[in-house]
Amino acid sequence: MNTKNLDAFLAIVKYGTFKAASEVLHTTQPAISTRIAKLEEDVGSELFDRSDKRVRLTSKGYALLPYAERIAALLKEMQYVAGERNSCRQTMRLGATETVVHLWVAKFLNALHGHYPGLSIELIVDQSTILRDKLVTGELDLAFLTDALEDADIEFQPFCSYPLAWVASPRLTDPGTELDLHDLARFPLITYPRQSKPYTQLQELFNAVNMPTVRINGLSSLATMIHMAVDGIGIGILPLAAVEKELSSGELIRLNPSKNLPDLEYAVANRTDPFFRTVATLACTLR
Repeated sequence: MNTKNLDAFLAIVKYGTFKAASEVLHTTQPAISTRIAKLEEDVGSELFDRSDKRVRLTSKGYALLPYAERIAALLKEMQYVAGERNSCRQTMRLGATETVVHLWVAKFLNALHGHYPGLSIELIVDQSTILRDKLVTGELDLAFLTDALEDADIEFQPFCSYPLAWVASPRLTDPGTELDLHDLARFPLITYPRQSKPYTQLQELFNAVNMPTVRINGLSSLATMIHMAVDGIGIGILPLAAVEKELSSGELIRLNPSKNLPDLEYAVANRTDPFFRTVATLACTLR
């Protein structure tokens, strides 16, 4: 099936006549008629009712229309992506939480520069809820989020998950000791900010056993959280991948709580655009 024939079909549907379609596609009206005849031959049915001055789709034409639109969109995306690899000269506004920046974003930026040498990156590091709002308002093109949203202009793909660990300075407690919630509540707890999922889940965990006065310190800086845990200020509930060095060196020990929090789930979200969709898919393949 010739894609030019599909273009002619979609142009006639949009502009209403063979003549108008020929003008938009910069060809002649007989050429448009030939393309439609070839397409009708390919599908084995008439697609237009030509009895009126303004042509109308037949039932078969209506049935073909969504498929033609889908094929045209895919072809446009393929051509866009193929051309962008070497010719991209735009700036992409990328949002990420400090966790993603700390653990992974350097690998992503290196891959982006390899695929798109002319691409400039503007990196905004902030809390997931703030990045989500910036994406919706068009201030970001792509972001790594823990907070999903429903928006017609935003696309989501699952990205990764980070297991959370309860960690502390060995000065606070012995490694491997099983600690219930009452034991843990004796210490300040160090984790993500108030609007984050870990903070909310911690509150729910302790509220469920009537312990609403537990001291939760919410911080937006992952590096500060780690330093506070190493300094013995409290127990950290942090991504295991972020504290591997401190666990190996003995600066932190991993605790054995009676309850654990769910993994910290991330998605990659992008504005609806072929290029940003391709970049989001690249990010997922790199994980």
